[in-house]
Amino acid sequence: MNMHKKTKLTREYLFVGIDDLSRELYAGIYSDKFQFNEAQFLKNDVLAWCPYATTCIYSDNGREYQGTSEHLFVKTCNNQRINQKFTKPACPQTNGKVKRVIRTLNYDVA
Repeated sequence: MNMHKKTKLTREYLFVGIDDLSRELYAGIYSDKFQFNEAQFLKNDVLAWCPYATTCIYSDNGREYQGTSEHLFVKTCNNQRINQKFTKPACPQTNGKVKRVIRTLNYDVA
């Protein structure tokens, strides 16, 4: 009898924030990309370490970033008085800095 133990691969998500003026990088690895972890990343990995006032966040149009005032990421932005802006759909060059950083990080790890 041939028995194989199925192993479940754990998926991880890299969250990246870049200060537009200084180009300082903030990154965190989380188990999913839902609003709770996005809000945690903003509070614990960006705002806690960034020495500059954060007045605006520019993100893609994912559900993890936008919703009603009860959405945890939106609520975190509102509580911190941070304005949100979103990239144009199907326009990847608008978040090119982040894409380039992720590509560099993936290359360095591999």
